[in-house]
Amino acid sequence: MSMGCVSWLFVYSGICKAITLYQTKGQQNMDIKLEVINESEMEFVSRGRKSNVPQALVDAISKLAKGKVARITSLKVDNTSKTAKTDKARVSAVIRQAGKQAGKAVRIAWSQDGTPQVLVK
Repeated sequence: MSMGCVSWLFVYSGICKAITLYQTKGQQNMDIKLEVINESEMEFVSRGRKSNVPQALVDAISKLAKGKVARITSLKVDNTSKTAKTDKARVSAVIRQAGKQAGKAVRIAWSQDGTPQVLVK
């Protein structure tokens, strides 16, 4: 079945948004229901899950001096795994949240063996 697309351009509060809807050919009458509301009436749902941050990691990052690097061997990721990319993203999220809770700006670098290294900026 071939697909066609219909595009609309909305300008609201100075922001230009393009919306493209895909439809199958032959559907000429597309029923679109659109409700325009005030910005203050917008509803938000949090994305994803909250990461569980070990308090020991928060304490370690808070005690780490500026310019020092901590290798967190307990959060090592297997680089040969199919899920290595996802695992690194998960571990990075935990480290970033720990840095946030510790009140420190952190930078994460990964060693060749998959160990996260945290630098306090």
